[in-house]
Amino acid sequence: MSTTEAIQKLVAARLAADVMGVPTLIMARTDADSAGLLTTDIDPRDREFCTGKRTLEGFFEVRSGIEAAIARGLAYAPYVDLLWCETSKPNLEEAREFAEGIHAVYPGKMLAYNCSPSFNWRSTSAMKRLRVSSGSWARWVTSFSSLRWRDSTR
Repeated sequence: MSTTEAIQKLVAARLAADVMGVPTLIMARTDADSAGLLTTDIDPRDREFCTGKRTLEGFFEVRSGIEAAIARGLAYAPYVDLLWCETSKPNLEEAREFAEGIHAVYPGKMLAYNCSPSFNWRSTSAMKRLRVSSGSWARWVTSFSSLRWRDSTR
């Protein structure tokens, strides 16, 4: 999905919540760390990451990565309450880079970090390091693994 289309959906969600008077938290998942295809290259914000190649099905191939995730996050930030970054492996440096990239422009923006549910966080030292809140980590609302999330308040 193009950045423009995603923003249109975020604006529609906010409008619907406001019209209905429903307290709502709007969040946007960047998906740009693992996404490799786009349906269109019409958005100049997406073109920076297009490789110039197309698949047989007509999709545009894009360079995924943390830079693309930050670019998407910065584009979505004015329209959401929380930005969600996902990586396929627990990479605290990429998570920190995402947080710093967003907070350089939108200080205090709520963030969530998600690692693919297929990755075993407990097998790495990343989980231990993530529990230490300092510096840019103190700005994260939560970190979770989609299918294995537990309420830490219980």
